[in-house]
Amino acid sequence: MLDRHRCLVALAALRHAKWFQARVNGLKSCVIILRILRDMCNRRPAWEPLKGWPLELICEKAIATCNRPLGAGEALRRVMECLASGILLPGGPGLHDPCEKELTNTLTAMTDEEAEAITYSAQHALRLMAFGHIYKVLEMDPLPSSKPSQKYPWSDREGSGLKRPYEDGPTDDKDLIKKMKRNLRKVLDSKAIDTNQPMNALMRLNQIRPGLQYKLLSQSGPVHAPVFTMSVDLDSTVYEASGSSKKTAKLHVAVKVTDCDQYWPGQ
Repeated sequence: MLDRHRCLVALAALRHAKWFQARVNGLKSCVIILRILRDMCNRRPAWEPLKGWPLELICEKAIATCNRPLGAGEALRRVMECLASGILLPGGPGLHDPCEKELTNTLTAMTDEEAEAITYSAQHALRLMAFGHIYKVLEMDPLPSSKPSQKYPWSDREGSGLKRPYEDGPTDDKDLIKKMKRNLRKVLDSKAIDTNQPMNALMRLNQIRPGLQYKLLSQSGPVHAPVFTMSVDLDSTVYEASGSSKKTAKLHVAVKVTDCDQYWPGQ
């Protein structure tokens, strides 16, 4: 007579195989990720408790719930994110068996220590993948760089030696013009702010007429070179000025005001 327990286990495996074949038929990346994770289960003792039906179920749930097709790299990252989120830990949602009528958790045989080890390993793998070190997750040699090494005249060998300053390298004309404009604005701003004097015009005006309210009239120009126009109302007279920043525009307004002798103390 056949053993009842073995028969039930065989029937459960048959249900799992049919369910998985029906669900994963359209998920090409799922098969690839399964092969990778099965290899990790064979190589890493921490992943061994996940081997078998729980691993297949996690891969299907993580990849099939995405609303678009995933490549192998994205699918692996999504499965790792699922494991790193803590679904295996005590108090987590667990992993329910869809082939059973009653609510059954497929992770009942896994201990808390094993669940923590898998979660930690998945989190570490995610960090490595975020820094482009997926070859460490797969435990393989890094791929050779596709960029050809350059021979610099001032270096002793290829790809070594000191780098030439950025200004000496080939630069696009548009980038060069933008850089010159930025430098020019810095020079103009530095002239408006006299560092040799203990106070600039804005500080002096705040001492003479404290509590002045500056208003932003407009902001124009491209994102990389904005122009701000500020104004201040002083004794029914409106003074306006522009600058590359709100602070610089306020300073230029203060320069205009302080150019009038009537606002200096003692006059």
